[in-house]
Amino acid sequence: VETVAEVDAGPTIAVLRDWAALLETPLPKSAKRSLSAAAKRGGKDWKAALKACAKAVKSKKDEAETLSALIADLESLEGALPAALLEDVRAFGLPAAESAEDLPASYLATSIFGW
Repeated sequence: VETVAEVDAGPTIAVLRDWAALLETPLPKSAKRSLSAAAKRGGKDWKAALKACAKAVKSKKDEAETLSALIADLESLEGALPAALLEDVRAFGLPAAESAEDLPASYLATSIFGW
């Protein structure tokens, strides 16, 4: 929990809670304060990143122009997840934008848990 808060990956909190419920392992009560604070940070920029991705995916403009605009939008955002998404979009293009909603789970697994 502290690691999630330290790297400003608040949007992964919902995934963490879902996984804990699936594993029937309640999160420690001592972590609730950290979770609440972490969930608030980065949430606004993550929502903006998802909105920018949805707009790019639906765009009828030239793909290069669409990617350029999406990259500019993502560069203006803060937080670990928008930064990871920016890396993915630069590397993989629009397919990364199409799967942006899956990023919190994969980020949590790879960057936080090292799976």
